[in-house]
Amino acid sequence: MRAAYSDLGAPRAAVIGRDSPMNPDMYLYRSPRKSNRFSHNLFELLGVRDFEEFKARFVLTDAIRCHTTSPHVPQNALAFCAKHLGAELKLFPNLGTFVVLGDDAYMQFQQHLLERNPEQIKPYEDLMKLEGWAREEARVPILGERMLSIFYCYHPTRGYKRSPCIAQWLT
Repeated sequence: MRAAYSDLGAPRAAVIGRDSPMNPDMYLYRSPRKSNRFSHNLFELLGVRDFEEFKARFVLTDAIRCHTTSPHVPQNALAFCAKHLGAELKLFPNLGTFVVLGDDAYMQFQQHLLERNPEQIKPYEDLMKLEGWAREEARVPILGERMLSIFYCYHPTRGYKRSPCIAQWLT
């Protein structure tokens, strides 16, 4: 993904999904003009028209570095891959907003990026039930002292639930 951005300081927001698609031809950066359920729903969620608009504002990365077909990712995989995710996020110095897609990415973000204990983490479905998305302001320790906006949304291709467009709240 780093090679896709000539100016690593340009993106202001990162979208963190669960894992890349099993079919590499479906990977957004590899086939940006090829619409699929993920890209269509993601662009709708973020309020962008196409890949060019997406890439001008957002970075897309994965919570898990290998594809898994399991309904939920094991905790040890979330912990291991969080190190890679953190290193990747550090490449983009001006990120101020995160859009975290799905319950596995939510758990990883809560435990390993925000460094919260399990008893401090609200169950994902409880968090999502009111609006279909949730927002918080928090400091991500590996990224320094500044407060960041974090949006939790349903994954665009997982399950039957969809988060409404959050474009008006994205900076």
